[in-house]
Amino acid sequence: MVRYLSDEWFDEATRLLSGDPTGSPGPNEGLVIQQVVERGSGTEPVTWHVVVGDGVARLARGLHGHPDVTLTCDLATAWEVHQGRLSAQAAFMAGRLRLGGDASALLDGREALASLDDRLAPLRAATVPE
Repeated sequence: MVRYLSDEWFDEATRLLSGDPTGSPGPNEGLVIQQVVERGSGTEPVTWHVVVGDGVARLARGLHGHPDVTLTCDLATAWEVHQGRLSAQAAFMAGRLRLGGDASALLDGREALASLDDRLAPLRAATVPE
């Protein structure tokens, strides 16, 4: 089992998505989705981004210089979405997830994004809360 948002979790997510843990996505490589998980006052948020395009998805920790979309939420919401108990859309509609950037980019990339869910299923099953 791996702890959610731990170094091991990021390593496994990277491996499942790209098989290349040293890959570093750059701008203009496809749809860039950035995630910011706020963990409470006095604690730095956890940030990462995924670049999806041409059948390839790559994950990197940290902020991206030019994300198409940034999703921001608290740790509890991120955990529920990760586990599949809450959809990102439902979290957004409930005011638990904030969206920045070009929302239409998510619609344009929905097929590619759906494949990420399948690729990350083994990690989801092996993850415990932070």
